[in-house]
Amino acid sequence: MEVNNKAVLGLLVQFSIAIIVVSFHQELSVYYFLAIFLAGISINTLFGEPKINLLAIGLAFPFISVYSYPEFTLVILGLSTISSYYYRDFAQVLLVLAFNLFVLNFSDLVLFLSFVTLVIVFRLSNLDMRAIIASGLIMIMIAAYESALTVTLGDIAYFDLLFGTIGIIVEGARSKIPSKLVVPLSLLVMPLVSWLLPLPEAYYWWSSKSFFFNYGIINAWLPGLQYFPLIEMFPVYYIAHFLVYKTNDYVGSHLFISLVYYVSSLSSYLFFSSFHKSRRVLLISSVLYAMLTPITSIPLSVTYSLLPFALYLARTVSLRNYVIFFTTSLISSSVAYPFNFTFASITNEKVRKEYVAIAFTASLFWIIPYFLLGYPSSSLSFYTIFTPIAIYYALFIVGLGVAFVTRNKVSGISMLISLAYILLGLPYFYLIYPFAILTLFAAFLSTELKSLIPVFFISIFLISAYANATQPFLNIPSSVTSVVKQLEGLPFGLVYWNSSYELLSPLPVTNITAYAYYIVENDTVMNNTNFVGYSLVAILPKQHNNLNVSPLLNSHVVRYNGSFEWVSEQGGKESEVALTLNPPQYLVGNLLVVINITNLEYFYIEVVTNNGVKYYHNTTVIPLNTTVYAIDLTCYDPQPHQVYNVSIFYVNSSNKKLNLLLIPPKSETPLFIQKDNFTDGNLVIQITSDVSFNITLNRDLQLNFTINGAIANLTQTYELKPGKYIIVGSFAYKDYFIYGEYATIAGFIIGFVYVMVVSNENLRSKLYRVLKIEKIKRYIESGENK
Repeated sequence: MEVNNKAVLGLLVQFSIAIIVVSFHQELSVYYFLAIFLAGISINTLFGEPKINLLAIGLAFPFISVYSYPEFTLVILGLSTISSYYYRDFAQVLLVLAFNLFVLNFSDLVLFLSFVTLVIVFRLSNLDMRAIIASGLIMIMIAAYESALTVTLGDIAYFDLLFGTIGIIVEGARSKIPSKLVVPLSLLVMPLVSWLLPLPEAYYWWSSKSFFFNYGIINAWLPGLQYFPLIEMFPVYYIAHFLVYKTNDYVGSHLFISLVYYVSSLSSYLFFSSFHKSRRVLLISSVLYAMLTPITSIPLSVTYSLLPFALYLARTVSLRNYVIFFTTSLISSSVAYPFNFTFASITNEKVRKEYVAIAFTASLFWIIPYFLLGYPSSSLSFYTIFTPIAIYYALFIVGLGVAFVTRNKVSGISMLISLAYILLGLPYFYLIYPFAILTLFAAFLSTELKSLIPVFFISIFLISAYANATQPFLNIPSSVTSVVKQLEGLPFGLVYWNSSYELLSPLPVTNITAYAYYIVENDTVMNNTNFVGYSLVAILPKQHNNLNVSPLLNSHVVRYNGSFEWVSEQGGKESEVALTLNPPQYLVGNLLVVINITNLEYFYIEVVTNNGVKYYHNTTVIPLNTTVYAIDLTCYDPQPHQVYNVSIFYVNSSNKKLNLLLIPPKSETPLFIQKDNFTDGNLVIQITSDVSFNITLNRDLQLNFTINGAIANLTQTYELKPGKYIIVGSFAYKDYFIYGEYATIAGFIIGFVYVMVVSNENLRSKLYRVLKIEKIKRYIESGENK
């Protein structure tokens, strides 16, 4: 049986090599090609059947021919195969050489982290540290003949010799690492490896320049914006801001990812410890579980990493466990968390089922608002898992093998059902990914078949390596970066982003073109010629303030608020401007024209009324008692480029003086203000006016308004006097968020009291006496006996 398992493992390794080379042959340099085959030969020698390594030569030959790799690669693979066959320990040297070739072109910092990880893996796997030193010596010899790579290979050799020596010192040191630190240090493998990989594309908007990153994750529930609330992500919101603003976009994102991997490793180790396996098996299982973290989905990866810890805490009822569990549930809350915990608790008999209710109680702060308002379907774009379907076929096949030999039949069947659900692409399949992977490991750790362990570990390692290698990595095109820089330099306004990476926009994006001041299309920024403004406030100017100025003859004008400049283009010729009232207005009183002309002999005023045209000469005061359509101003024999400053006032019958050239107020572009409450995002519009005006508020936006702090009536038209006004629009149903918060707090208190009573025998006895529980029980039992 043992020989057969080793043969199966060997064939699995060769099959995996073939898939990797075929899938990535365009990206594989000769060094990566050699690294893959050397790693396969080494793994097969150490854990499988060395004779099957002959298949590696047969596999390599057609690849070398088809993909035009150098002929010496076949020689190297042949010598490596025969050497590891006769000298099994040499396979460890091959493993280090494969590692060296993989990290050949990395920076010094990444090399340092890589070799720290290598030493941890060797120490964890009880491999010989001398293999690292031997690999360094081989690299030095190769560097002597490869002059083009002397410096690069020399750097690799230096790290080999340095860390190999450190490893031997640690191995032979009398003072051992404290046992409490062995597990936390060993589980640093995946967090350190994560720094070797590029950032996943899902983190492209983690930028201090992004409007969505700054405001939109949880508080941009505002109409007309192309954003969507993610109330459940509020812990991630604050963690992300802290990491990014304390470091930078790249480092902050990597720190978060490595933290998720580390939490995933630690929490799974605690959960797996209940299966009573050796520490080495538990450590490797935890590392592999972390490797399958769905890092492409930010909220789902948090749930995935904390789910095992939640199950670990839920095995006993105590105040300490309750408080930590409730906090964990708050932090790990995504739409997937309470359901994954419920499924996992059903398949794990050690979990106290009261914690299912606690998990849902801790999630009420987002369950209640979404239940009352509906869940925004666009938010589901944040819940993704690894896309290649081959990953889930492979996991299903591995799970099928585990299900046949596991002692925990419930976990085995549940695992297969959940993986099949994902494979079939049924509704919301991605949400049960954490449960599927966790039950796969739970079913595996419930087996007694030791020969299955290396096969399972190698299979999961290859699947997880393929999953991480094929995920979309961040590669923002330079054209998008250019668009972002352009938008950064523009005045505030909404953007219609008809391109990719829209959440990177430094200005808020909208899905309604009429609201957009700018349009991004084909990676260029354009002003929107059809811009009508954000339909929040409608300005209705008073009739007498609507006076338009336009040049007619030998003139041009520059309009100001309350006046205009009239410039004659040529001297000695008639110059004329027109002032139009639209609509016409009935005026009773006097019209005053203020103009910097000392000699009115050459100045004429023409007033167009419903009674005809009236002419005025050598005066600036016009009596009116009629409907006025237009006013023409004419100057004869001006100087070249003569500048006239003109103001026009209307004095009504009540002797009130009004400036007809004041420009009617317009609402400024809405500003987006973040309040202290994480769900409170407001629109703020400022209006400053020198004239009286009317406004109406849009009733179709699900917003409540205040005007200078006073609650506004949406059905009323407001007549406002000259002055400064601040109009605030806030989401009409934001109280639902408060209901959810209060429900979570109340649930925590009720749960705290329950756990305190259940976990304290004296308190429980007193409560039973007060409530006369025993008496009630005896009464019920006596009734049943009758």
